[in-house]
Amino acid sequence: MKYLLQILVSVVLLLSIAFSSHAAVILQYHHVSDSTPASTSISPKQFEVHLQYLKDNNFKVVALSELIEGIKNQ
Repeated sequence: MKYLLQILVSVVLLLSIAFSSHAAVILQYHHVSDSTPASTSISPKQFEVHLQYLKDNNFKVVALSELIEGIKNQ
């Protein structure tokens, strides 16, 4: 799982460098659950670790609805 997180973060970093500060990277998780198939799921604890990593590295996490509203108001 650590390898997957490293890939995820690398992609986010590359995309954030490639775009201006007015761009967004959208992360999608199929399931955040301990009771769904492991191939398409992440546990709530692992998800918490991912979000903490983003916070610790100064990524701004917003809801999709907030992003859409921000685009509409530009």
